[in-house]
Amino acid sequence: MQQRTENPVAMLSGPTAAGAWSLLTGGQDCVAPHAGRDPSREAAAAAVEILPGLGEAVRATEKFVARALRRALEQVGVRQVVHIGPGFPPPGGRPCTHHLVHAHAPQVRVVYVDSDPAVLACLRERCGRDAEAVSVVEADLRRPAELLAASGVDLGQPVAVVLANVLTFLPLEAAVPVMQDLIAPLALGSHVIVAEPMAGLLDEPVQAALNAMAARGAPAAYARTRPQMLELLAGLVLLEPGVYPVSFCLQDPLAPVPMVPVLGGVGWRGWDGWSP
Repeated sequence: MQQRTENPVAMLSGPTAAGAWSLLTGGQDCVAPHAGRDPSREAAAAAVEILPGLGEAVRATEKFVARALRRALEQVGVRQVVHIGPGFPPPGGRPCTHHLVHAHAPQVRVVYVDSDPAVLACLRERCGRDAEAVSVVEADLRRPAELLAASGVDLGQPVAVVLANVLTFLPLEAAVPVMQDLIAPLALGSHVIVAEPMAGLLDEPVQAALNAMAARGAPAAYARTRPQMLELLAGLVLLEPGVYPVSFCLQDPLAPVPMVPVLGGVGWRGWDGWSP
């Protein structure tokens, strides 16, 4: 591992999911070139060649997460947020999750959880020093019980869990039990915010774009249909409007709505037939 200079990210020999996805939205300093190549940039470029709107889809997902978090904070009073698989901090001055949260409720505890060493280093450098209420934890989504324990959140109190374009790296047969184990210990009133690349939207070749990234060494990723998203959120009360493209979810009905190939949904840990 290269000694850190101004950039806290270690030199990598292959593309990473976090590096490629960051580059889709203009990230410049997330992954260092290796042996004259920039593998994450190559993976991102291959995806954009097939689906030019991927960068806008990532930005729309950020807006969806921001709206969903604001709803959890203001309408329900959630005071703990766990962002699983956040990837590198957004480029271009766009706010990190804790900036969004603390703009509405400065006392809320925000925990970033990731398993990528480069992401963890970057998050600690750029996000973890902003406030005492922010922490960065290494844990693996595939082991939900260990992840929740490492996060240090109080499972006796409601928590907002963010999973934006991270379950996509698990096949559905693995992602569903992971979600069940993640949801089961959460307190009543908890919110689970999920966004995933969408399969079948206007015949957009989303899976082909994800496959192009994987063909260049990035981790395999899977686009989801709406029924598959409902499987991931099983056991939760879906908040309106349910599972839809993120540009529609929690959107001002009078605002223009661009179509993006990402599905989003917010599940509430509560009683059937009642939602906040």
